[in-house]
Amino acid sequence: MTTVTLHVYDLSQGMARQLSSAFLGRQIDGIWHTGIEVYGREYYFGGGICSDAPNQTPYGTPYSVESLGSTSKTKEEFLTFLGSICRQFSLESYHLLENNCNNFSDACSMFLLDKHIPQYILDLPAEAMNSPLGPMIRPIIDQMQAVVRNQSAGHEEVFNVPRNERIPQSQNSANITTVAREETSIDQVSDVKRYWRSPVLLSKANRRAIRNKLNQFDSSFPVDSDPPFSKVLSASRTWSVDKVFPLLDYLRLYVLEDSDYASTVAKDLASFFERFVAADDTRDSACMMTLRIAVNMFAHKSSTAIICEAGVSKVAIVTLCAALESTNPQVRKTAALLALNYVGAAKRYPDVRKLDEDDTVMFLYSAVMRLNADPTPNSDEATPLMQALAILADGSEDAKGCISAFELNMNLYFKKESCPDDDTRTAAERLSRILSA
Repeated sequence: MTTVTLHVYDLSQGMARQLSSAFLGRQIDGIWHTGIEVYGREYYFGGGICSDAPNQTPYGTPYSVESLGSTSKTKEEFLTFLGSICRQFSLESYHLLENNCNNFSDACSMFLLDKHIPQYILDLPAEAMNSPLGPMIRPIIDQMQAVVRNQSAGHEEVFNVPRNERIPQSQNSANITTVAREETSIDQVSDVKRYWRSPVLLSKANRRAIRNKLNQFDSSFPVDSDPPFSKVLSASRTWSVDKVFPLLDYLRLYVLEDSDYASTVAKDLASFFERFVAADDTRDSACMMTLRIAVNMFAHKSSTAIICEAGVSKVAIVTLCAALESTNPQVRKTAALLALNYVGAAKRYPDVRKLDEDDTVMFLYSAVMRLNADPTPNSDEATPLMQALAILADGSEDAKGCISAFELNMNLYFKKESCPDDDTRTAAERLSRILSA
């Protein structure tokens, strides 16, 4: 038997509790989003059916976590079920009242346990919309959902769909910068393409906590509202390495949310790498935040093109390879995610500059050495490194030859006893097939 848990999130981040009595005439504790945790993953309806490690979704910290019961269904049966409903719960089929994230959680609960999720969650949208002020608050809720769906892009599961049954494309998909740009049926997505078709993005944040830290260092920064982008960028160029991390954390969010901001920060990225990653007197906090900024640069094609230019990418690859040797596991994890985005960029955008031969060999060597380390890296680090190697090796005899010459020990990642994470083992198996082809 496997435990099934419901994760409940408040999309309003407390605003519903504060304002609902005045606007709706009754108390509403939250605008609910839910996800189902089962088989070691959290499944939810974002920009399609998505999954993440539990409590690692773009929605932040759950408002509550409720045990729904235990299921006798196997993981394979559940994944088959998800494949059967993937059209029902797609980006295009979303409907605030009739087909939302909570309807998805309810469908999963009915399949796994033959019981519904709590009715108060399912009833809330209709109750709010049927209130006198429903037409007024609908755009607000729509905006909340749109932001969350954008943040969920890149987390989608891939299911086998018959070739003649195509997935419809949204007319608005061009505005969602983190989803695949080309029309494709799901079964045509190759094993490796799923690694690069969307960048990995880091969207989780407690903005108030960041603002409090900024205000602690400089009282001119507001506590109750986002600071101006220009002020954050300007201060990040001058603040000392031991205080700059909250500025860098805000820049991470700004570059994710606005392509113009991302392109502006991209021009400073090489100097950030040199100051906060490569410098002898850097701090792990500043190093990690700089790497996280670089990860989110790949949310937009314009900033992707800038950081893939020869000068910036050379500095980036050197510094991320050095970061893979950090004693801080969070720094290494972020460097691995950045590497995955870098090697996938030219696949997503064929007109974006590819890594040159020297940078490619440097990264391949660093990745293999890290994967061969004793003890082996955990899944958060090993999986993106394996995926990055698979992208480079796919169709490249030179990359395959380098990986073989550097003697990557694949046997460390084939057995559940030595590699308990399913995603890491899957990535290792795919890479092994590419290397032996």
